[in-house]
Amino acid sequence: MMRTIQGNPFPQEKAIDRVWEPAKGWKATRVFEGDEAMIQSMANNIIASSGQFVRVDIKPKAPNLAVMTVTFDGVQDGDQPVAEANGEPVADADSWSLNGTDSERDIWSHSSLTSLAETDPNGWHYLRTKVTHAQKEGTWQNMINAWDSSQYLDTATSDDALAIFKMLRDGVEAYSVSQFVLSRNRGIRSAAQGTVSVSYVGYQFTAAQLQTHEGLPSALNFGLPSTGSWIKRTPSIQFDAVTGKMSVSNEYWHAYDWNSILYPSR
Repeated sequence: MMRTIQGNPFPQEKAIDRVWEPAKGWKATRVFEGDEAMIQSMANNIIASSGQFVRVDIKPKAPNLAVMTVTFDGVQDGDQPVAEANGEPVADADSWSLNGTDSERDIWSHSSLTSLAETDPNGWHYLRTKVTHAQKEGTWQNMINAWDSSQYLDTATSDDALAIFKMLRDGVEAYSVSQFVLSRNRGIRSAAQGTVSVSYVGYQFTAAQLQTHEGLPSALNFGLPSTGSWIKRTPSIQFDAVTGKMSVSNEYWHAYDWNSILYPSR
């Protein structure tokens, strides 16, 4: 027995609900009600043409009817979200995390020794020569007994160098430092919003510059080291060609004293 449809056989649209989000534009919700087969056909056409910008929900309704709710992303309406002031996309999700660990560095990289090399290069050379000889010959005590303070600028510098020599004699070859890594992860709904910046990778940033140029929330400042600077590392970008969405992650590595020749300042 054939089903007879009286009145308008095509799905009827109800009032449209709209929501405005400053960073993302308009989002419209449209509701259609009608014959279930026609609703399904209509849904298939919408998904085929705008699948990456819509969400479609269909709820069956007796007898042989259905209600379809279609939520349109603001990008589909032509109101693309405004990019950030620096030209980067506005993130739907933007999370930062600060991870701290301890690592060991060679004793010769300690500030007391690098400072000695700068201020008293002859004294540093004397210390280095004596350490190399003592390590090879095992004559640590003989070196201590014959220590020549006249090789240094002053007595205090000589005493500091001798204390370091004794530490090396006792097997101290490394020291512990705090290592901080600042991580940022962003979820971006549409690549059309702007361009992800890969500029200044390998450059030093102060905490203030991270706020100004990289979007670091000021609320995270309390947990950052008060001195030193951060190197911007190469970001990773994942793009979904079907949905148009992408995720961006990058890190900033902290040190109290970066080499400005290898890592120029921002």
